[in-house]
Amino acid sequence: MSSYDHTTDRYTKPAIFFHWVIFLLVALAYLAIEIRGPRGSDSRTFWTGVHFWAGTLVLGLSVLRVL
Repeated sequence: MSSYDHTTDRYTKPAIFFHWVIFLLVALAYLAIEIRGPRGSDSRTFWTGVHFWAGTLVLGLSVLRVL
């Protein structure tokens, strides 16, 4: 049996936080693009905006995660 040190291979708390927040934002962006309404409706405008901002936040958090 090899001695496996769990403390050196674990992810940091910020890495775990960024991972799950980005996951939730990607899921929200996917939901927003699937749930949007017919063209020209207020619902479509709202969900398209949600999709845009969720994607923007994913990009920003991904950059922060890499740094």
